[in-house]
Amino acid sequence: MDKDPSEENNSQEPLQSIEDLKGEKSSEKTAKKESLGGSIKNKITKTTESANNTGNNPIKEAQEKVKQGKKNLDRAAEVARASQRALTLTVAALANPITWVLAGVALLTVVVISGIQIVGKSDFAKNCDSSGNTTISAQLSEDEKERANQVATYLTSNKIESFGNKPMTKEQAAGVIGNMKRESSINSTTVQTVSIKDPDYYKSCDNECVLSWGDVGGKAVGLIQWDGGRRIKLVEYAKSKGKAWYDANAQLEFLYIEANGSHKSSYKKSFVDCSSVNECVAAFCKDIEVAGDPALNERVDYAEAFLKEFKPSTISGGSGSVSTCSGDSSGMDMSSLAKFAISIAYPWEEYNKSNVAGGDTYGKNNATSAYKEAKALAVKNGGADPMGDLYASCDRFVATILKATKADVDVPWGSTTEQYAYFSKSPKWKKVSCKERKPGDVIITTTNGHVMMYVGDVNGKDSLSSASYLNRVGATGPMEGCVGDAFNADTWTNTEGFRLK
Repeated sequence: MDKDPSEENNSQEPLQSIEDLKGEKSSEKTAKKESLGGSIKNKITKTTESANNTGNNPIKEAQEKVKQGKKNLDRAAEVARASQRALTLTVAALANPITWVLAGVALLTVVVISGIQIVGKSDFAKNCDSSGNTTISAQLSEDEKERANQVATYLTSNKIESFGNKPMTKEQAAGVIGNMKRESSINSTTVQTVSIKDPDYYKSCDNECVLSWGDVGGKAVGLIQWDGGRRIKLVEYAKSKGKAWYDANAQLEFLYIEANGSHKSSYKKSFVDCSSVNECVAAFCKDIEVAGDPALNERVDYAEAFLKEFKPSTISGGSGSVSTCSGDSSGMDMSSLAKFAISIAYPWEEYNKSNVAGGDTYGKNNATSAYKEAKALAVKNGGADPMGDLYASCDRFVATILKATKADVDVPWGSTTEQYAYFSKSPKWKKVSCKERKPGDVIITTTNGHVMMYVGDVNGKDSLSSASYLNRVGATGPMEGCVGDAFNADTWTNTEGFRLK
C-alpha cells in the first residue's frame, strides 16, 4: 500500500536545498542549537540530581535510572532538534515561490498515481485492509454454494478426453471452483468492470452485443472470465447451440471443448496430474485461467472451503446441465440424468466389460468406479439397499441414478414391479410416449422384467443405459426405436415411459 504523502517527514533534503536558496545564516543556527542544548542539559542535570537524592532506593539502582533517563532525553533532544529544523525550514520554504512549484508537481504525481491505481484495478481484485494485508473471507454464500455444487458435479461426472476419458477428481473440481469464485463469484452472467455496478447487464447484452466488442481485452465474461479471442469463441459456440453466451451449460460445454482442443496442452502441463487442492488451484490459474492478479492464497482458501462442503448430489442442473448462474435455479434438466447415467456406465465399445464373471454375480468387482461412488451416494441419500452390494441389476442401476442425484430419493431399490407401481402413482412422475421421449426418461416394462434410462443421441444413435440382473452392470447401447407409443428397448416392447415432473 502506498504511504500517505503527509506521513513522509523523515527526509530533509528537499527542504535543505530550499534553505540554501534563502541563505539562512549559520550563526543563527548555532545560537538556536546552543539554546536548545542548554535547556536539555539543565533537564538532564535536574533529573540526575533527583535520582541521586532518592533515599528509598540503592545508589546503583538510582544510577541506572539516571542513565536510562539521559538516553530518553537524548532521543527527545534529537526529535526536538529535527522538529525545530523542520519548522524553521518549512517557514523559509513557504516564503519561496519555488516551493509552491515543487509542491504542485508532487501533488500532481500523487493524483496521477492514485488514478492509475483506481482505473487499473480489476473489479474482482483482492480487497486489502489498512495495513495492506489481504483480507480473505473463505466463505461462499448460499447461492454460490448451490452454483458451485452444480458446476463441480458437472466436472466430476462428465468425462474429458484429454484426461484419459475420465472426469475431474474432486480436488481438480475444487481447484476450478476456487478460481471461478475469485473471477466471477461462480456467476455465468458476470461481465468484467460492468456487473458489479449493474448485475443485470447481461439481460441487455445478447450474443451479437458481445461479439460487437471484437477481441478487445478487459471485457471478460462468464464463469472463468473468458476474454479477447477466447470470449469470441465462447459466444460463437453458444450461438451455434441456440443459447446465450451467459448460459452456464454452454460455458461448461465450452470449457470441455477447450480442454480437448485449443487448451489441451495447457491442461496437460500440470492440471491433469495435480492431486492436491493447492496444486490444482495453481495449475488452473497459471495455465488455463491465465489470471492477471493471481492472488493464489485467496483462490486456495476458497477451494479448500468448498471441498469441505462439496455435495455431488446437487445435480439440479449438474452432470450435463447447470441452471444459469444468476442466483436462481431453473430446476432439473432431464438431460442431466442422462449424462449422469452415461458417466457411471460402460460405453458401447466396452459393453463386454459390463458382463459379470466367476463368482461375482452381484457385479461389484467389474462395476465402474463411478458407479460404485454413485451407489454409495445413493445409499447415503435414500437409505440402504436391502440387497447390499448389488450392481448387476437394472432396478439398482436406475435407482442409483435417481437417488444419487436426489432427483427422487424415494424411488424403490427394486423390484421393477414395485418401481413400475411407484412411477405410475407418484405425483413426481408423469407418463410419456416413445414419440415424446427426452433424455432422462425412465423406460420400464409393465410387468416384472426390465427398467432402463433413455439417454438420447450417443455417437449418432438413439441410446439407453441399463444393467441386467446377475448378468451385467451398467452399460450404454443403441435402442431399437418405437413400436407405436411404446419403446422398443432391449427387445422389450411392453414398455411405458415416465418423466420426472
